[in-house]
Amino acid sequence: KKLDAIGYNNISEKEKSHLENIISKNEWYFKKLISEVLDELEKKKVTDIVMEDFDSSKFKRSLISSEEFKLSYTRLVRLLRLGNIKKWMFDQGEKRGIRVHITTPMYSSQQCPNKKCGNIDRDNRPTQEKFKCVKCGFEDEADFVSPINLRNRFLSDVLKEKLHTMDDFERMIPKRMKKETAKKILSSFSTS
Repeated sequence: KKLDAIGYNNISEKEKSHLENIISKNEWYFKKLISEVLDELEKKKVTDIVMEDFDSSKFKRSLISSEEFKLSYTRLVRLLRLGNIKKWMFDQGEKRGIRVHITTPMYSSQQCPNKKCGNIDRDNRPTQEKFKCVKCGFEDEADFVSPINLRNRFLSDVLKEKLHTMDDFERMIPKRMKKETAKKILSSFSTS
């Protein structure tokens, strides 16, 4: 809050040094956490993981904010330089032989994971924590719905092809497309 109020260029060298120290500690913590997660996945013989592409440059503002910090998560991510998490996952995953795939975050938390339904609706998320499909009634914790949808995008050859390009290492990279196009692809897949 103080930094936002006075601006980075207006803080003292001591405050800049303190901020860099906080950021370095934070980066170390996240790299350590990523390493521990990938170690566990490697032990379980996991060869592929899928992440949403939450590139902060593509999202002008976050709809979600932190009550504790009174900031949008997008601003917090930029301030703490957490945009590197994807790179750290790639680098550490590659060393372990784990491919890190990236998919679009579009509708991953609004789409019903029930393959017989697949309804995409903002009202499926009545709260940040809860998912309840307005069409079929499927219910679960919201944090579990998105990973199911991401897994489906990875396991479906059709969705892989329509939503992604593949790099030289057969990793998924999201195609650039409008939200309406992504919604049409995801909706048609679940109904077919």
